[in-house]
Amino acid sequence: MNGSIPKLEFFTDERMRLFWSYVENLLSSVSPMVMIWFAIIAATMLVTIIIRFFRKASSEKNSSDDDYEVREY
Repeated sequence: MNGSIPKLEFFTDERMRLFWSYVENLLSSVSPMVMIWFAIIAATMLVTIIIRFFRKASSEKNSSDDDYEVREY
């Protein structure tokens, strides 16, 4: 060993092709599952918001039947 740092060539054409083939396989297999997962989460959140809205509207309707104030003297 003559004290020099060994030269490593990491970004060769073969390794870059292999890397991008891994990325392509990952995106084609995982991406649909991720999109389905987020769609399920979004639908669940939307349904809960709608249910809360209807519950709040029905409780407000039951609590005050009159839209005006009645004073008796």
